[in-house]
Amino acid sequence: MDGCLPSVLLAENKFRKTNHWIILLFFGICTSILVILKGEVAKLSDVYTIAFLCVMSLFAIGNMMLKYKRNHLKREVVASWSTCFAALFLTVAGLVGTIVREPQQLVASCQYCLILTGLLRILLCSLGYAHTFHVWESSCCQNPDVFLKSVETWCNLCVSW
Repeated sequence: MDGCLPSVLLAENKFRKTNHWIILLFFGICTSILVILKGEVAKLSDVYTIAFLCVMSLFAIGNMMLKYKRNHLKREVVASWSTCFAALFLTVAGLVGTIVREPQQLVASCQYCLILTGLLRILLCSLGYAHTFHVWESSCCQNPDVFLKSVETWCNLCVSW
């Protein structure tokens, strides 16, 4: 594959020819958020909604970046700038609506995201990919305590909003 994750994750099951470690890891991630939210499906749906809308917003931003930086690439489907901006605006509007309706779920989403980012960082650093986080660390994590305090303050602000 791309060499970013350990090759042990690519080990195939002899009987079904599936990458069982990837499946088990994904199951563990999905189950852990359910356990953290104590099985409350309504909260779980809000957390997944926030995650989905964030990913869709990033797709819109990525599409705009490709249009700006790599406009010469040949594509079968071409989205106009207005379509990209509309997609970004609508996904952000949905995200804001979800956060306004259930602001405490943003805290759960942020906490879970920070935990998974930390685990991913440990994994990548153990594989020698520490440079992946160099820009992130230099911009906001010179002092981890200050960064975590700012995230906590931001989450508390969102909850009180």
